[in-house]
Amino acid sequence: MEVEAPQDQKPVRTPAKALRPARRPPADVAATEVTAPQPAVEEPRATPAKLSAADQTSISKDQVNATLAEVQRILKDLAAHPQTAANQATVTRIHSFVRLAEQSAARNDLRQGDILAHRALALARDLIGPK
Repeated sequence: MEVEAPQDQKPVRTPAKALRPARRPPADVAATEVTAPQPAVEEPRATPAKLSAADQTSISKDQVNATLAEVQRILKDLAAHPQTAANQATVTRIHSFVRLAEQSAARNDLRQGDILAHRALALARDLIGPK
């Protein structure tokens, strides 16, 4: 006696990705053009001088203070001349950057303080124009 397999079983499908052929390189690229990567030659690098944490802090604080002093000097010169409404708005922004830079430096976030001080300096220099 023979046992027949039931006819209502569904065939197993393979995913569509498996049926796709592998991508071929474009016709204009020959297989002989592909070369093995060359090993990188390491050049000796100059080692920067190591600074102690105290040296880095004093240098950065000096830089921030020098930049803020330059901004204050420019603002003092600008105060002697009448300003337009647009210039006064820029002066207000400069004062905000100065205040934020001072606050950052006070909490020893010297990198942020330096960035803010330089933004204030750039705005101040834009106000005085080219020399």
